[in-house]
Amino acid sequence: MIHISTTLDLDLVNNPRKSIINSKEIVRQFQNNSWLKGEGAIYVLVDQVQNPGEFIYVGSSTRVKDYPHVTIKGGMNRKYSYKWIHHLPIYAQLEAHFITFGNVLDFPAVQSYLPKATLKEQVMTFIETIEAEIVYAIREKTGKWPKYQNEIHFHTQLAQDELIKKEINQTMKILRL
Repeated sequence: MIHISTTLDLDLVNNPRKSIINSKEIVRQFQNNSWLKGEGAIYVLVDQVQNPGEFIYVGSSTRVKDYPHVTIKGGMNRKYSYKWIHHLPIYAQLEAHFITFGNVLDFPAVQSYLPKATLKEQVMTFIETIEAEIVYAIREKTGKWPKYQNEIHFHTQLAQDELIKKEINQTMKILRL
């Protein structure tokens, strides 16, 4: 497991695209921490300005060729962008936690659960399993869902696997949930 905690400095003015101002600095953090692209990642966004400490959104990235902040940048600019984009100031700062869990092939339960799935589908399901457990833990701790969470996908059978439970528990400790 690799965890990177950083600040996302966002420019949410459409000129012509919304951007992550400190994108190059974030890439250096990934590179300095031996982050491997394509293994899937969870990202947890926390407000730093309007309601400090409030969980905004939990998402996942399974992009093979990019670091996970590229998924966030893409989601800020697509036709149906993240809901949270429209509720932040023009220049915003979010605390971001990026977590990756290594090669999905190290978790035999995933292959048992999805024996005919492609590697990409297995990675997506594995990451969604952990993402859902994080979202649920946030609700358990705070009494509410992350502020702009739209959907989650539970895979309860995978969440019961001992190796996957270990990853979930380590993630909860990192996020203090």
